[in-house]
Amino acid sequence: MVRASVNRANCKSEVPPPERTLGLFASVISARDAYPELILPLTGTTELGTPSQGCVISVTENPPGWRIVAETVGRGDVRLDLRRARLELSCTGQVATVVLAAPKANILDREMMRDLGWSLDGLIAKQNLKVIVVTGEGPSFSYGASVREHLPDEIESTLHQLRELLIVVAKAPAPTIAAVRGHCLGGGFELALACDLILAEETAQFGCPEIKLGVFPPAASALLPARAGAGWASKIVLTGNTYTGKDLFAAGVVSRLAAAGELDGELERWLESDFLPRSAAALRHAATAARFAVLRALEQDLPLLERIYLDKLMREPDAVEGIRAFLEKRDPQWSAPGSAAGELPSQQHQAAGPPPAPTGAKSV
Repeated sequence: MVRASVNRANCKSEVPPPERTLGLFASVISARDAYPELILPLTGTTELGTPSQGCVISVTENPPGWRIVAETVGRGDVRLDLRRARLELSCTGQVATVVLAAPKANILDREMMRDLGWSLDGLIAKQNLKVIVVTGEGPSFSYGASVREHLPDEIESTLHQLRELLIVVAKAPAPTIAAVRGHCLGGGFELALACDLILAEETAQFGCPEIKLGVFPPAASALLPARAGAGWASKIVLTGNTYTGKDLFAAGVVSRLAAAGELDGELERWLESDFLPRSAAALRHAATAARFAVLRALEQDLPLLERIYLDKLMREPDAVEGIRAFLEKRDPQWSAPGSAAGELPSQQHQAAGPPPAPTGAKSV
């Protein structure tokens, strides 16, 4: 049984009867089934129920550091804080906002992927949902995935978990909008590409810098041809350059532009004009119909690209060297033609120990 402490000091009225217990807090309840290894055992004092306006529910789990806080923050508004993501429901549950909540870089590591997936899973049963906004807390959407989690002993799990998250996004129960300011790079860009629409500030920076680290982005390689065509896909993947929101609006990747600093206002105007007046059922089914190409790319093409990455690219010395060089803040030493897999130029004629262990949080 999920248990929690309820702060009744902030309640403005009586707690609703038991038959109305679940409601907007289905995400908290469903979490025990989706991620039982993370939710149990829980500590707390009172069985979880739906609070009235102003009540706060706190759930704390062992090991220390995992904390969920769900609260009503206004009329019909709800907020659920996970460790590296946040879910907000507004407009009487018609708009959900999923927030990458580890500013300022919002590194899309496996822990954040789990929290984002959990947040989206909690929305599956919401039939009145009209739109899901995915955005980043702070000055940037996301600097990308964790570079450390691209090292040989972690990369397979990282790619698998990212693919699972992107499929969850592409099967969301309402249209999805990535609302982007600042940097949107690497895995963060791939997350935005999995959304139905992208709203971006003109000055936002998009890109896939993986090629500069001696690797390539499998998810972007699958999604960009469906989103922008082969020409732009090759340009973004092969150069590793960054492009502004204005550039990608011209390319058809970005659906709508906002002036610098005006993302929130532009998003509100878009929701009020094109989503809130519509039928939730019509939006849900229309989104399903519009996603066929994206889902095909994620479910059929992406697994093949991951095998190229894991079975071929990761046997090349440059793949590991580029990642390690980035983590160690040095220039990479690319292999000479004909060198053995895993062998750097300086290692071709002499044995050497492994490079120093990388430190620091990085992204790609």
